[in-house]
Amino acid sequence: MPEVLKAKDFFDQGVVPMCVFRMSAFHRSREEHTHDFYELMFIVKGVARHYLEGVDMEVIGTGDAYVIHPGRCHSYESLEGQPIELVNVLFQLDRMKMDFRDLEGLPGFQTLFGKNDWNGNFPHVRLDAKDLAHALSVVADIELEMEELAPGYEFLVETKLRELIVFLSRKYSHVLEPKGSHFLKLSELVVYMEQNLKENLRFEQLAELANMSPTSLRRAFQHSFSCSPMGYLQKLRIQKAMLLMADPDRSITEIAHSVGYNDSSYFARVFKQETSQTPKMYRTRY
Repeated sequence: MPEVLKAKDFFDQGVVPMCVFRMSAFHRSREEHTHDFYELMFIVKGVARHYLEGVDMEVIGTGDAYVIHPGRCHSYESLEGQPIELVNVLFQLDRMKMDFRDLEGLPGFQTLFGKNDWNGNFPHVRLDAKDLAHALSVVADIELEMEELAPGYEFLVETKLRELIVFLSRKYSHVLEPKGSHFLKLSELVVYMEQNLKENLRFEQLAELANMSPTSLRRAFQHSFSCSPMGYLQKLRIQKAMLLMADPDRSITEIAHSVGYNDSSYFARVFKQETSQTPKMYRTRY
């Protein structure tokens, strides 16, 4: 039986029914659970497997955001024993005075926040570094208002939450389509790619592993990820490289080799293409 998390254990009485809950980088997993409130889950650092009721497992990492609806069961575990860092925004919409009728036509809103049948509802957004930073800045504003409780904070908090909802709805794009006939094959292939980033993976090899024709694999990836299979592999490699940057004992050349790039100059160009920063610039944050 999954653990049931209750709003009364997270929200103070008499204040806006919302809070920001942070998981430290040392929190490695969360057992299967559900809750009677909404949860916006942002992956700030790390890579994990995520299990969501009604949707098969998928690999998620830095920049991924999920909207977990009340009563929907989910869990996650880090890959290869690596810690993950999460920022969660917990809230109860039914206790807030927000009218979302004007957002019903906004692309992504119904999938992310609408009360649709869970079957086929994949409430996931993938954010790049700039968009993740913006989302987290909005979350930080909410957190500050909830801490200070200055006059008018209720209005500002709900306004910021609405801003976050609109932002994520606009950024929404399908990552995997549960109703697609190739969903399981793509899911398994993504896990394989994640576990073999160092290898010289070729497009033809990926098509063979998925037991799909090259044309079908390319079309399925474009539909599900809005990029080619090799483009998605590149994103996975750079995402893993970003995690390894936190280790000061690893050189940039060593990190490049560990994620499948034998040419460190080429790695630097690809890294900048994906993150808008050079590896050296990115490393200065640690």
